[in-house]
This record gives sequence, C-alpha cells and structure tokens, in this order.
Amino acid sequence: MASFIGTFTNRIDRKGRVSVPARFRATLSAQSGAGAFNGIVVFPNEGLGAIDACDYRRIEDTIDRLDAREGLTPDEQQAIERILSESEELPFDGEGRIILPEEFTGVAAIEDKAVFVGVGRTFQIWSPERRESWRADAAKGPLGQIGLKDLWSLGAGGAA
Repeated sequence: MASFIGTFTNRIDRKGRVSVPARFRATLSAQSGAGAFNGIVVFPNEGLGAIDACDYRRIEDTIDRLDAREGLTPDEQQAIERILSESEELPFDGEGRIILPEEFTGVAAIEDKAVFVGVGRTFQIWSPERRESWRADAAKGPLGQIGLKDLWSLGAGGAA
C-alpha cells in the first residue's frame, strides 16, 4: 500500500496545472500495475479546508469494504458513499501534472501555489497560508512538541 510523507510546495501554472511531487508520483507508480489508473483521486475536505488525495488502490479497497458492509455502521456506510460520490479522478499528464477542480480549490483557498503534505496512506493539498496556520496551531497543542521517538506511544496514554 502506498505511503506518503513530507511536505512540498509547487506553483500552479497559468493553465491551472500543478505537478504532483516526484516522490509521491514514484510511490503511486510503484503501487499501480499495468493498465492501472495513472493519477490520483481527490476529495474536498471541508473540515480541514484542504483537499484529500490518495491512489486508486485505496479507493478500490474502500469500495470492497463498502460492498462487504461487514462491521460498518449505517453512518459509516453513508460517510463512505458521500466521499466516493464527491471524489474525482485526476489523471497525470505526460509531465506528472494534474488540474485541480475549481470547486475543490475553492474549498481549500488554493490560488497560485499548492502544498502537498504526506500523511501516511493519503496526502493532502493545501494553500500555503492555511497549511502554515494549521501547522502553527498544531505546534501549540498538547502534542505539538513530540518527535519521531514518541510516535509509538500515541494511543497508549499520550506522549512519552
């Protein structure tokens, strides 16, 4: 399964195209097989004011989970159905660029630059200003000063 880490800022050109970071494209390419969708799937995350993104395999796994319906509450089923119905497939052009849908860039307040943020199995696309504001707020929070050595202790009573 694909993993995304790191933060990258890329400029959006006058035609509305933005390059997905090369590291993310390499991860996506390694995860897809012959004939697989060559691009990303995006969803407008209104709660964060950003765009969520993932590889197509994650969407297929989610569809399989929805079809099985085992262990899903009706609310979880509804949430998955909403996300799938509002998501869009964005194919890469020959240079690894995508065009972000206008309604999604509106949710994320993205204009001339996009910040790609790896968050594990998915990544997010932010406006630079919103991402910096989120990062500053997170650093002030109760877990804002943890480091890599502390990650495994989360969920087990807090930072070590």
